[in-house]
Amino acid sequence: FQFLNSGHIPGGASILMDIEGKKLLYTADINTEKTNLMIASNAEMLQGIDILITENTYGDRIHPDKKESEEGLIKSIETCIKGGGSALVPVFGVGRSQEILIILSKLDKNIPIYLDGMAKKLTDLILKSNDPYVNNIDILDEMFKRVIHVINPKDRIQIAKKKGIVIVSTSGMVQGGPVIEYSKNMIHDENNFIILTGFQAKGTNGRSMFEDHLFYHDKIRDPVKAHVRKFDFSA
Repeated sequence: FQFLNSGHIPGGASILMDIEGKKLLYTADINTEKTNLMIASNAEMLQGIDILITENTYGDRIHPDKKESEEGLIKSIETCIKGGGSALVPVFGVGRSQEILIILSKLDKNIPIYLDGMAKKLTDLILKSNDPYVNNIDILDEMFKRVIHVINPKDRIQIAKKKGIVIVSTSGMVQGGPVIEYSKNMIHDENNFIILTGFQAKGTNGRSMFEDHLFYHDKIRDPVKAHVRKFDFSA
């Protein structure tokens, strides 16, 4: 058997097995197109496969254009800042947070970017891993040094009240982590933007904020006055 780069997230692997003259490829998410963060999976490894066991989230639909999503994210943040608000960007810890940081390198350097949650530890781990399949590692390293790392949880309320900033925090579906505290303090300002960066499962806060403009916390159903945007950065 061989472990092969799946092109999905850092550490993501497909397993190619040779069994009695037959080739079996077992893979979770797989991406044969290069992304900001990952070198693409080698599509040639899919040739001559006798049995394929695979993740099929996008088995019946096409990914939205990545360039359009990137431009939409940057434009939304610029519109938010220009309008006197701040942008909260919920992210998944592995893969998505690093992808978003690379994209945010295109923002004006005078716009403060705060990084919170598991994204900090995981980005540090990826930078130290020397993973040959991670793309734009230099830009990621530069951004990790540029962002403001939130160390003290007590600072979150004050940070959420600031204007003209971007906050990147876990979790991606707004179900847990520091993003809950930021959301509680940012959803009431119509100048703020909540920018979702991936799939939002049914029953999650992210889905509720996007479809119903409601945020659930502490047994409270809070109306969301902030703008809610959603872009698909699925890998």
